[in-house]
Amino acid sequence: MEDRLLALAAAVESRAEYAVGHSELGPDHVLVDEGGNPVVIDIAGLMYFIFEREHVSLRIRLRISTGL
Repeated sequence: MEDRLLALAAAVESRAEYAVGHSELGPDHVLVDEGGNPVVIDIAGLMYFIFEREHVSLRIRLRISTGL
């Protein structure tokens, strides 16, 4: 098992691109200004991480809150 785990870990490449994201970003954390631009109003959850994490978190949150 250890050999398999080490082989899998060795196959993971370092990520070259990260993004700033909001761990609980949803419709209730964004307003629209007079020019129609989105404005984040709750920055307490901002983090620097891989973009896919934000995408998955938002999909889960919206699915739960909308019941889809």
